[in-house]
Amino acid sequence: MTAVWAILGAVVALALILRVGTAALIVTGVSRDVAAFQVRSAFFGVGFTTSEAELIVNNPFRRRLIQFLMLLGAIGITGIIGSAVVTLARTDGSVLVPILVLVAGLALLWALTSWDQLDRFVVRFFERLLRRWTTIDTRDYHALLRLSDDYTVRQFDVHAGGRLDGRAIADLVPQAHRVVLLGIQRADGTYLGAPDHSEVLHGGDMLTLYGRDEVLEALAARSG
Repeated sequence: MTAVWAILGAVVALALILRVGTAALIVTGVSRDVAAFQVRSAFFGVGFTTSEAELIVNNPFRRRLIQFLMLLGAIGITGIIGSAVVTLARTDGSVLVPILVLVAGLALLWALTSWDQLDRFVVRFFERLLRRWTTIDTRDYHALLRLSDDYTVRQFDVHAGGRLDGRAIADLVPQAHRVVLLGIQRADGTYLGAPDHSEVLHGGDMLTLYGRDEVLEALAARSG
């Protein structure tokens, strides 16, 4: 019977892992329903491909979290099944009682994890812990910039002696184009965020711009 309780304890641990994973995705800005679906999909290895999956793989932290859940899921499910088989096989006498205890315990755990109020409480509890004790970046820049609606972020290099070297930003990004210059990475390593359009470009600079893809393509062609 001790082994049966150990198996039930392992199931509880796996259920908590799912809740922590869901809370971690929620902290990064993913909605609760999408977070729960993606965590369970990764953990159980069902391999669903949805539009929400792109939100996961495009974020470095989310991608690492999902990879970790995939690994835990593969180890956890295999371990539980193997432990259950070995436990019941080594039981002296009748295996009916251990089987009944195991089935009853799993049914109870399933009922508890399916209870929405309890599930929401657990997820919110871990969400508060993660927000308080971790430095997870909660901002989803991909969603904030709406990069899926023909908008994109691109970088341009300023070549020494090229068409942009020594010219002001206004010559590259006129206001009429509705292009936003997010920042300039200087050749000496310094970064200038949200620079004024009167700022002069120099060879070795790297520009980060935001706007419609076709407009940025035209700017790239025009600026060389």
